Amino acid sequence: MKSSHAQNCESPTQTRLLFIVKEAGSPSLAPQACDRFDEVMVVAQLLEERPVQFAGRVTDRVAAVERAGKHIASACLQLGKSVTLADQAARRLVALGLATHAANYKDIVELVLERPAGAGSIGRAQLFQLAEDLLLATPSGQRLPVRVLFGADGHQPLAKVREASLGLMGVRYA
Repeated sequence: MKSSHAQNCESPTQTRLLFIVKEAGSPSLAPQACDRFDEVMVVAQLLEERPVQFAGRVTDRVAAVERAGKHIASACLQLGKSVTLADQAARRLVALGLATHAANYKDIVELVLERPAGAGSIGRAQLFQLAEDLLLATPSGQRLPVRVLFGADGHQPLAKVREASLGLMGVRYA
C-alpha cells in the first residue's frame, strides 16, 4: 500500500512547486524561470540572520512542504558572494536536506546551485565542492540532477549564463 504522499506525487493534477532559497546578496529572481511551475515558494535570508539560523529556517520550510503533501518539482539555491566557513556549512546543510527530501520522496526533478557574478575563484570552488557533496550523498541507484550556474546577476538572460551540468561521471559545460 502506498503512502498518501506517494499517491499525491503520482497524481496528474499535483501542483508543481519551485522551491527557491535566496541568500543575502544572491542574484535577482528572473520571472521567466518561474513560468513552468504552478507555485513558487521563496525562502530569503533576513538582514543580519546568521547562516545557521537561515539553514534551520529553510529546512523547517522543506518539512512544512512535506507535511502539506506538496510536490517540489525543482529547487534552486541562490547563493550570495560570501565565502565564509559558516556560510559554506549552512549551504551544505540546506543542500543535503533537499537531497534527503529528494531521496525520500523522489519528487525533486532537479537542484540548481546558482552563484552571482564576481564570486571569485574561491566561490566557484566552493560551489563545485557543494555539488560534489550532493552527488556523493545521493544513494546509489538514485539520481538527483544538479545544475551549477555561474555569473547570474539578474540582468543577463539565462542563456548567457555559464552553466555546468554535473553528472555521475563528472562535470560537463553546456
